[in-house]
Amino acid sequence: MTDNEINNKILDLTKNLDEDNFIYDFLLNLGLPKSTISRLRDGNYDKSKKKDLILWPKKLSFLKIDSKKDVHYEIDNLKNDESILLQSPRFIIVTDFHVFLSIDLKFNKSLDIKFNELHKHLSFFSPLTGQEKIEIHNESEVDLKAARKMASLYDQIKKDNSNNKNIKNHDLNILFSRLLFCFYCEDAGIFKDNSFTNFIINNSKEDGSNTAYLLKIFFDYLAERNTSDFFDLSIFPIIKGNLFIEDVPIPTMTNSSKKIIIEMGSLDWISINPDIFGSMMQAVVNQKERQQLGSHYTSVSNIQKVIGPLFLEDLKEEFETSKNSVNKLKNLLKRIYSMSFFDPACGSGNFLIITFKELSLLELQIFQQIQFLDKNISFDFFPLINLDQFYGIEIDELSYELTIVSLWISKFQILNSYKSSNLNLKSLFPLKILKNIHNENAAYTNWEKICDFFDRQVIILGNPPFGGSKRQTTDQKKDISYVFKEYKDYKNLDYVCIWFYLAAKCLNKYSKTKVCFVSTNSISQGELVSLFWPKIYKYNLEIYFAYRSFIWSNNAKNKAGLSCVIISISQKSNNRKKLFFENEYNFVSNISPYLIEAKKIIIVNKKTTNPVNFPKMRMGNMPYDGGNLIFNTDEKNKLIEKFPKSEKFFKRLIGGDEFINSTNRWCLWIEDEDLDEINSIPPIIERISKVKIVRKKEPKLIERSHQFRERHMPSNYSLIVPKTTSFRRRYLPVGIIEKEFVISDSLFCIFDAPIYLFSILSSTMHRVWIENIGGRLQDNFRYSAQIIYNNFPFPDLNNNDKSLLEEISYQIIDEREKYLIGSSIADIYDPNKMPFTLKNLFTKNDEIIDNFYTTKKFTNDLSRLEILLENYDNFNLI
Repeated sequence: MTDNEINNKILDLTKNLDEDNFIYDFLLNLGLPKSTISRLRDGNYDKSKKKDLILWPKKLSFLKIDSKKDVHYEIDNLKNDESILLQSPRFIIVTDFHVFLSIDLKFNKSLDIKFNELHKHLSFFSPLTGQEKIEIHNESEVDLKAARKMASLYDQIKKDNSNNKNIKNHDLNILFSRLLFCFYCEDAGIFKDNSFTNFIINNSKEDGSNTAYLLKIFFDYLAERNTSDFFDLSIFPIIKGNLFIEDVPIPTMTNSSKKIIIEMGSLDWISINPDIFGSMMQAVVNQKERQQLGSHYTSVSNIQKVIGPLFLEDLKEEFETSKNSVNKLKNLLKRIYSMSFFDPACGSGNFLIITFKELSLLELQIFQQIQFLDKNISFDFFPLINLDQFYGIEIDELSYELTIVSLWISKFQILNSYKSSNLNLKSLFPLKILKNIHNENAAYTNWEKICDFFDRQVIILGNPPFGGSKRQTTDQKKDISYVFKEYKDYKNLDYVCIWFYLAAKCLNKYSKTKVCFVSTNSISQGELVSLFWPKIYKYNLEIYFAYRSFIWSNNAKNKAGLSCVIISISQKSNNRKKLFFENEYNFVSNISPYLIEAKKIIIVNKKTTNPVNFPKMRMGNMPYDGGNLIFNTDEKNKLIEKFPKSEKFFKRLIGGDEFINSTNRWCLWIEDEDLDEINSIPPIIERISKVKIVRKKEPKLIERSHQFRERHMPSNYSLIVPKTTSFRRRYLPVGIIEKEFVISDSLFCIFDAPIYLFSILSSTMHRVWIENIGGRLQDNFRYSAQIIYNNFPFPDLNNNDKSLLEEISYQIIDEREKYLIGSSIADIYDPNKMPFTLKNLFTKNDEIIDNFYTTKKFTNDLSRLEILLENYDNFNLI
């Protein structure tokens, strides 16, 4: 079908809605095979055990809900559900057939539309049919076209050599890097106009069978390995260097691959951006990353967030203050030439390339200013910044090769842009080998042997790989255990911690060194702060500047982004530090690892008790049952209808979803003395048998497979707090529930808690503590009993204070109940929907709580956080 026909089909589908079959019909009309959808419908591909939820591994997770639920809350739950993520769906989709919401987990992009507008947004789901839509700004169209051609050639060569098991990725990496370089040389004038392409055109056979032979002859000549008696290649320079020194076989080529190479020769290679193109080339040869083509390169503006405050602004400032002195300008040049730039996870070289370009531009400005000051000085500028000043480590071989090629192309582009009358790019040949770029694993490499730190200023920078403790590969776990082998608590560290820690060791020994890395914001939140940052501070270091959490994205129209921070560490000094938020910054005396201004560095550690003797908060009951002890309302009612005796074994189950969205679920709650009675109820026995399979590795738990793993119940009632809550909510949703409810492990609970705790936990002061001290799941707040609740510093209360808080608690609870009829917590806690009367009560509650800390009015949340940390420190809990 044409695109227009597909759009009309989907439009018709939304108008003539069949809710039960919608997702199957939707996928069929997108173009997925009928046999595939039949297997999905029959359950062969569906890994979900929940009603109304479809879980198709590596494809999608689809949930249909009724209009009483909040699609945004539901999709937040799904995207943070480990059981969902284990199946690696590309898309999560939730709809109530009024709103249609989807997340592309690969690119972290969202689609939030009216259901009847679905037909206008089908390109969002094109990856399901194997078609990745690539969008990028016009200024990068040349990179996109070149990368597409490279992708076509790669696919064709793979096809031409499908029966050749001796083709190695290493050989293809070398081939594509050489082709990139040769096409650039052809357009840059290093090779005579179109001479490389014409060599292929004029000498290849019609069937293309000798194309590989021609490339071999050509590359051998550039490497000065041998010369051909059949072809005169003397118009081409000898290049040598890393790129051509290795004699590698070239795979078989056909007429199709020959045509693509010739077509590639017509592109404008001189205009490619090596900092962008290298990332694209990584996607070309990695089928898993092919869909990222043109979407995951790093924008220049984000790289400048690192290099600006790290060293470039300082150099530019010195340039401004030296503009009237030739000697000072010459000294600045000497300083630049003595610096080294080291990216120990360099990828395809983005940070090194942008650094080289920025320094070259500054170098030119300095030379021009020298010439302006002294008219007797006459020279054609020839940049002296040396590629040997740039160091890198990269574990991926292709990225390593691309870094080297891209640095050389960047060098040629800089030289070409100056157009010096004495400039001859061919004079740079043979290429000097870039021995400072290494194809190694940075975790096992001695950085001091890679880069000369002695008596030099080394700038360590980059965007190392991330990976939370639960999402690391086996190799990454080995890397973590090797680097942090002297610590017992390394297993919960983020993978990026490796680079900060190894850089800290260098900083400890070499005072001139500067360090700045990009990281996921997890490194400055929750438990990871107490696990990791003391390992940095033991080297007597500090945070020199930092960007608080922001989206690290690129220039693609459909931006792929991650919530990241930028952190620079240095040896301690009395210098003022810069704390950035978006594009603004404040000068501060100290920066806390929570990335806030701090008079004193305070780290909040896990605690098992609360400093003000609040009652114990525990996690709700973990089922550990594979979902077999849990029922929806329909399932429960059908079982009771068939086996009336089973009714007494059901209790209402409340978890985060049930509390937030006012939904109902049930669970079996069976005492040991009831086992004889349930033997007469086969469906329950069947479910218990399935629990035994889930628990087969834990014999003690198998013995009581009729019960939840945990079984904690209050005497009267429970105060409950969701494990995860939306960052949009101004107040933490706190509930009071009856003792008959079974609380699941997606909630924290305090049994028979004093009511005044409702007031404290619902306050802005408490939310500020959660936001800054707690962890996150993407942007949403993640509550923790040991990090947040047990560390929350609250002044001592007398009986009158408790009565005051109890009164406002009841007022909020009573007012909230008025609006919960026909609505949900999700609705009334939405900052745009909260009823005015309820909002006023929360404001009144904040005034009461704030007064326990200070008689002055807080100007903002940061001022609240400052006093919270001061109070925490006063409790001597560190």
